[in-house]
Amino acid sequence: MWAVTNDTHTTLGNTITHFHNPDADGNGWGDEISFVNFPVGVNTSSAFEPPNPRWSEVDLVEGLNEHVLVMQNGVLDRIVPYSTWAFDTSPTVWTNAASMTAMPEVGDDGLGRLHIVHGGTTYEVHPINWDSVILGNGPVSWTGNGSWTDDSNWSLLGVPGPESVVTINNNFTSSIAKAVVEDDLTVGSISLLGSSGPMVLKVTERAMLTVTGGITVGPGAILKGEGAIVGDINVPGGIMAPGHSPGVLAITGDYTQGAAATLEIEVTGTSVGEAGYDQLSVSGTASLDGTLDIQTDGSFIPGVGAAVGVIGDSFAIVSAGSVTGAFASINGRHVGDGKFYLPQYHATQVTLGAFQAAPGDTDGDRDVDLSDYNRLATNFDPVGFLGPYWWQDGNFDGYGDVDLADYNALASNFSPAGYGAAAVPEPAAALLALLGMLVLLGRVRF
Repeated sequence: MWAVTNDTHTTLGNTITHFHNPDADGNGWGDEISFVNFPVGVNTSSAFEPPNPRWSEVDLVEGLNEHVLVMQNGVLDRIVPYSTWAFDTSPTVWTNAASMTAMPEVGDDGLGRLHIVHGGTTYEVHPINWDSVILGNGPVSWTGNGSWTDDSNWSLLGVPGPESVVTINNNFTSSIAKAVVEDDLTVGSISLLGSSGPMVLKVTERAMLTVTGGITVGPGAILKGEGAIVGDINVPGGIMAPGHSPGVLAITGDYTQGAAATLEIEVTGTSVGEAGYDQLSVSGTASLDGTLDIQTDGSFIPGVGAAVGVIGDSFAIVSAGSVTGAFASINGRHVGDGKFYLPQYHATQVTLGAFQAAPGDTDGDRDVDLSDYNRLATNFDPVGFLGPYWWQDGNFDGYGDVDLADYNALASNFSPAGYGAAAVPEPAAALLALLGMLVLLGRVRF
């Protein structure tokens, strides 16, 4: 790059300019150094020193949109020629760089990009802020905590590219680690794990994460956010948590939840999305299994119907092109004082309907049967010595104990076929009377 003896240079005032790669008109970017008292118009073959000794024998050099990019021993500098020779150095040291190519037409900011081949992987590097993206389909692993676009959070020297096979695994701390997507980006596939501690992948509002090969959420991992994901999502283990106190996570693709996985839904109001409740929106098929974990804000009480067992407020927590399967277990159905959510599975939705249970219905399944009686009998404690007791324990009047008043409430509403069924047949009434005697004789606690 720099002048050596026997190269010809033209003096212009007190400067010498060595033109490198000139075009047909003799123009090109030049290497310019100021000299004092050098005659104007004199040709010389004298050697001269570069402004920075590191540039005397560079390994790679490229001109890119009025900048000179030089690399020596992996150190990459951007130089502003024609003036003060000010330069800026990339924080990444490309020790094993095999080549560096200027791509002036790449990017939408007019600055172009550098393509650097390093260790068999091609990186696309921004010439000003030094951000780099991995090109190709090589494996990339997460090693940090914070922004997806921070190069230092990845095992290689750049963020994953459009075909990268990405592993995001917290195998380095027992604390929560996060990878936050704040911009639109594309990768080949993502495997999300939490081997040592929780690993969160969050897609923020207005961000779109495109994953052509899909996302797999494994044990210890949490996929959350209120942005958009393009690609299929498979959750054999771990947690799916749409929203951000709360919000909607939109999936263009299919969603599959396995037996060991959990869908978390936060409810703070009656409107879908922010200031209401979480929703998982799936364009394809939502295949459900595992656990639904409902988290209702303590300050919010859903509206119930006008009579016991009648649905009031309804919350569409899953919206999909089609819904198959059902949650094997549900946490958080009881809101308090006998108010429950009833999960209802429709062709394209899963809803939670809020209703007031009849006294005696301990599990909120809209019937009063022997399972409810058994729960009351197990907790029978007329003085509340072993309390406190809640609705699900058989305390229907809120007095903190489980006594005959609670039993009588259950007996009067006994309806194994569901609320509103015909009067309890005589054999069932006789059975309840006998069971009631057993409660009095065998389960009284003092």
